[in-house]
Amino acid sequence: LKSQYWDMGLRGLTWCPYGCLGIHMDTATLDPAAVSTVVREALAEKGITPHSVSRDTNIPRSTLLRRLNGEAFKIDELAAIGPLIGMPVSLIIARAELHARTAA
Repeated sequence: LKSQYWDMGLRGLTWCPYGCLGIHMDTATLDPAAVSTVVREALAEKGITPHSVSRDTNIPRSTLLRRLNGEAFKIDELAAIGPLIGMPVSLIIARAELHARTAA
């Protein structure tokens, strides 16, 4: 499993003491627009509207729309959205990092 993600270019992988795979997140360099893109694309793929996300997560609709347009998500917001799109926060972040690298 580790080599699969390693091959994707995700070099910040570490094994946690409990035997799970962890991804180092450098929030100082994480592009908020890349996170927004990953979330937007996942919502579109699942056919989920911002209105339903707002309703199901208690994130105000205006806040959610700002986040989807590139403003930085808070971790607790991503944690609330993750189950709706079938992705844990770590995968959202990993995909955003990959997206930012391939876009550069």
